[in-house]
Amino acid sequence: MEIVKNPTFPFPEATAVMLGQFDGFHRAHRRLAQSTVSYASANALLPVAFTFTGRKQKGIALSTEEEKAAFFHGVGIQRLVSFDFDALREMSPEDFVEQILLTTLSAKAVFCGFNYRFGKGAAATTRDLSRLIDTRAALFVLPEMKDEKSGVSISSTNIRTLLDQKRFRDAERLLGHPLPERFRR
Repeated sequence: MEIVKNPTFPFPEATAVMLGQFDGFHRAHRRLAQSTVSYASANALLPVAFTFTGRKQKGIALSTEEEKAAFFHGVGIQRLVSFDFDALREMSPEDFVEQILLTTLSAKAVFCGFNYRFGKGAAATTRDLSRLIDTRAALFVLPEMKDEKSGVSISSTNIRTLLDQKRFRDAERLLGHPLPERFRR
């Protein structure tokens, strides 16, 4: 898998791009990645994951950059694109779609979760993304995914809460894979 940081050139190949922070690469992230890879394969597109580095988040990080890359590689993502958060934090939603998604990443399909937010101040939603992309790329928004046993939404925030409560098995169930040992100390 190729890792590209802060690209400034348009990708020569058409892509299917999944958007997100992907901290912990939980079950909903996995479903999004599998959808992206499957669509890309069926439509001769390069499957790409787009994420940020350097973004301050609430709570502990669930995965390192190396762990994220391994997860993406394991599900068939062929290129991981990572932008420094500070470089894009002031970008308008319109510029993000035009300059990053459609021009730099050459997106022909875009995949994200139902709660994806983007643009300056995270002001734009998936509804804005749909409007801005219009017909220039296909947009697929994954609906909320809940844990079958607890009914809890599968999210990095909820996994962090479970870790704070030392509920490791429940956290692993939402993740869909074992916790790194560093969380059990």
